[in-house]
Amino acid sequence: MNKQWRRLSRGLLLVQSALVLGLASGGCSSTPPRVAAPGLHPAKIAAAAMEEYDANKDGALAGEELTSAAAINSALSFYDTSGDGKVDSAEIQNRIQSIAVTKVGLMPFYCRASLNGQPLAGATVTLRPEPFLQDSLLVASGMTDDKGRSQPAIADDLLPAADRGLQAVQPGLYRVEITHPTISLPVRYNTNTTLGREISGDSLVGVDVHFALQNN
Repeated sequence: MNKQWRRLSRGLLLVQSALVLGLASGGCSSTPPRVAAPGLHPAKIAAAAMEEYDANKDGALAGEELTSAAAINSALSFYDTSGDGKVDSAEIQNRIQSIAVTKVGLMPFYCRASLNGQPLAGATVTLRPEPFLQDSLLVASGMTDDKGRSQPAIADDLLPAADRGLQAVQPGLYRVEITHPTISLPVRYNTNTTLGREISGDSLVGVDVHFALQNN
């Protein structure tokens, strides 16, 4: 089932991303106004990310700093272009620029959650923009099904009428929070989360985004 889900997710991602790209490029003059690409300012975001996560102020994120910067770490190969195991301000700036130039406003995102190796059904997965992106990105959330699968989305009342019902999120960097109405999950997965994800077309292709939780 997991293989089928990965194949389905990849196929839907490619098809829907192509659709979103077409809409973002203004390919049809009769298309109603839609969500514009988020206002990502690469230099400002890079500086803010370093301020947030470069604990030893050496000009690069490495080791535990990268672990803390979970969204960046989730797509590390797209940031660490030098291959030295570190990410500096210039690399963050270049990566954000590569996301910004796609001009994608919305795209689908799929993930799954498990607890102690078993699918976690009935959980809420919330994508919360990194603090330095809260003015640019909207929060998205979704509930997991009986297989632990979820497709977080921006609430319809926050979207233009033409985009409602799309079940989509904005590309960018997010902290991930997972909660459950009846199961007490460790705070490292919610109020003090260590989870994160970069959402962009290229870093998600063929990727099974799996949040493997443990409560022991």
